[in-house]
Amino acid sequence: MQKKQLYLIGTWFLITIISFSTYGQNSGYVVSEDVNIYYRDYGKGTPIVLLSGGPGQSSNALLPIVERLKGRYRTILVDQRGTGKSNLEIIDSTTITLEKYVEDINNVREYLKIEHWIVIGHSWGGGLAMALTAKYPNHTSKLILIGSIGIDTTFMNYAFDNLRYSEDDLENIEFWSEPEVIALNPERAAYEFYRSLLSTRVYNQSAKREILKNFVVEPNTFEIAPLMFKHLKTIGYDLKPQLGKFYNPALIIQGRQGFLGGWTAFTIYQTIPDCQIEFIEKCGHFPFIERPDDFYQALETFLDK
Repeated sequence: MQKKQLYLIGTWFLITIISFSTYGQNSGYVVSEDVNIYYRDYGKGTPIVLLSGGPGQSSNALLPIVERLKGRYRTILVDQRGTGKSNLEIIDSTTITLEKYVEDINNVREYLKIEHWIVIGHSWGGGLAMALTAKYPNHTSKLILIGSIGIDTTFMNYAFDNLRYSEDDLENIEFWSEPEVIALNPERAAYEFYRSLLSTRVYNQSAKREILKNFVVEPNTFEIAPLMFKHLKTIGYDLKPQLGKFYNPALIIQGRQGFLGGWTAFTIYQTIPDCQIEFIEKCGHFPFIERPDDFYQALETFLDK
């Protein structure tokens, strides 16, 4: 795979970075090997952990879902290693691995003394949610995947081709990622770079305003994402054997026009025995932003079962 393709793959799932002023009712740190993992704990009731995309994306991206659910559920946001307040001193191939990410999240569960929780993941977070469930299936009561990456590396073979950039967007991506341009105005460069990426992820371009209006930048994003996707290819990432034995309910919510394509979702659906798919029409990679009414109807119907 060409260097430019690897770079863009590493930025596929980094563009739902949204910041809100709401703070968790409880928050703290959990020691997890080489990093202290920061979490926020909202509400009461059945616990739900929400895993954001990237890897390298702010956990704030899923705050809209937290705001919707925290009145009925205990919702937990986790800053994944190297993001937010989960500072990571060394970012390289030894610290950015799927196993370490899984153990970080499980350590939060153990620290909070939660026996069973509902696991929700968006984009890359869906892959992490599946990996967490594959290793600790008895602790996941329900699995919910929103525009998730694939269950194995097959999705990397075609998802890149679905990102149909305009010439203007490609020129902007190249310009705003130049080191000298970034040095002159880092915040402007990050904003313009993500704005150009975002055009390929939404069905209706007007949705970009909602995504971008509270945009925040994670400084380690451009290091973390390429490292992780290279790692997944190296280890032969494939969760089908384990998830084929996961018998608790699972839900896939997929924008019909999302760049990952229907086959990514269908492969997961074929693997997990008790699984259903809800396609959201006229929707890209962000159903909770692009089509919130349809998204929450699907999500809450599943949760209420």
